[in-house]
Amino acid sequence: MTGAEHFSFTDLPYLAGQLGLSDPAVPLSGVRGWHITRDYVAAFFDLHLRGIPQPILDGPTADHPEVAFREGAGRSGALRQPPCPVRRTPLA
Repeated sequence: MTGAEHFSFTDLPYLAGQLGLSDPAVPLSGVRGWHITRDYVAAFFDLHLRGIPQPILDGPTADHPEVAFREGAGRSGALRQPPCPVRRTPLA
């Protein structure tokens, strides 16, 4: 993700931004990083746990220009596997 660093995928940049603290070496704002992370994590779980197709995971989008997809990254076909069954059992 363009403009991101290791901690960009945690709450730290978002919380630091709320306190008026930002890292000038990381051009991606905490708020923007939080939105992107939220969107992609939610899409991943919706696809793999609920079986709902997520076009955001198929490639670059206009809403997320910072996110780049690399050819051949990850396992082949990983985004096209059937969803995992969710077992709903009551807690004892």
